[in-house]
Amino acid sequence: MIPQTLARAKSKTSKYHPRRRSLLLFVLLFFMLFIGCFQMYIFHSQKMPNYRRDHHMTVEKDGGKSILNLQRTNDRKFDTQSKITQHTDVIVYLAQFGKYHTSYGFQQNANQESITGLSKLNKSLELLYTNYVESFPSCDILIFFDSDHGPDNETMVQLRRDRPQLQFRELNGKWWELPHGLNAIDRFQWNRPAFSVGYRHMIRWFAILIWKYLADEGYSHVMRMDDDSYLHSKINYNIFDYMRNNYKRYGFRMPVLEEAVGVGYDVIIDEFLNVNPNATSQELIESYMKERYVGFYNNWFIADISFFLTPTGFAAARPY
Repeated sequence: MIPQTLARAKSKTSKYHPRRRSLLLFVLLFFMLFIGCFQMYIFHSQKMPNYRRDHHMTVEKDGGKSILNLQRTNDRKFDTQSKITQHTDVIVYLAQFGKYHTSYGFQQNANQESITGLSKLNKSLELLYTNYVESFPSCDILIFFDSDHGPDNETMVQLRRDRPQLQFRELNGKWWELPHGLNAIDRFQWNRPAFSVGYRHMIRWFAILIWKYLADEGYSHVMRMDDDSYLHSKINYNIFDYMRNNYKRYGFRMPVLEEAVGVGYDVIIDEFLNVNPNATSQELIESYMKERYVGFYNNWFIADISFFLTPTGFAAARPY
């Protein structure tokens, strides 16, 4: 009786099982596919950097060999050595590393000795760390470069040694190109054609593009250094905190009288002051009206980034 009962049960259910089994198999495969995709998503989001066009590079040492690593610009906590605390203050350089500078040609020091971009940058960094960063390390240091004049691996290893805040960033794409409608081949028809396209990129970067780049990185204040900016004496206070605590927007090295400011410079400043009469004191505005061609010598500056993202700050830089 038992075998016959089982045979009838098997015969009865086998009439319906193929469809049910197919449906069950489909559901099972779909579930497995969903779990697999979800695990891949988790893995890539946590372990694999989302490399973007505007990535940056760092170099670490591994068994005496230089290893080049790509890192995300939108996650500065990611580091191949260790995770570092995100800082809101940053010191920036825009550097060239060779013997020949694209704007100034072969360079010499005061003793007429040949120097390179790397030697100048290294001296600047040594003085910066000795006279400021070692006392106030809660800032990042970004060394920007364009794709045609970047450092090699050995140079990056050398500069990063004992400097955990230091990172390298390549400028390309929208950060290092002419505005829409301009072509490099036409530069000799522009005003002051002696200035190279790279020099114009540099001006545009520091005047208008850098603010959004750094704000997107989470920074609030920036200090610009040239590769030949040298801090020869100790700074005994946190200069970024000074800016914040005293509600300062911008600091620069000195005002300078220059006849080579370009046609229309005074008109631009006058228009800005007419629209923004409270941008500075009335005394300074009157002084400027008397001494035309007064400009900012700002190869070194410190700034509140948020100001240059406001309509007032953006208007001041709009000619560039």
